Amino acid sequence: MATSFLLTVALVICLCAGYSAAIKCYACPMDDTTCRDPFDTRNRTLVDNCTQCMKTKGEQYDKIVERSCVTDVLVDSNCKKDKKWDVDVTICRCSSDKCNGALSSYFTMATILSPLLMFATHVL
Repeated sequence: MATSFLLTVALVICLCAGYSAAIKCYACPMDDTTCRDPFDTRNRTLVDNCTQCMKTKGEQYDKIVERSCVTDVLVDSNCKKDKKWDVDVTICRCSSDKCNGALSSYFTMATILSPLLMFATHVL
């Protein structure tokens, strides 16, 4: 029973840890062709004091990618379909340093550890 409680506390700490500190995010506008995937992270602009990073990706005549820093209220780290610049886009938010430099889905440490901790509480 004590082990289950400790694992639950560890899970809560992991979930909150990603949201407690400001992070750095890559920033480049949609008209910058070097912002597209595959993205070369060397010598790129990093913005400090972000609550989350965002990557917006779509197509209109050509591929559009924008990477940015979010300083507003936190939302779930995930991707959603939306409309921006009159284009159907996929907007992904993530909560770890430089996470919007990735090619695909974003996974926080909590996303990875949650199933492991749940499994451990049932086994122990």
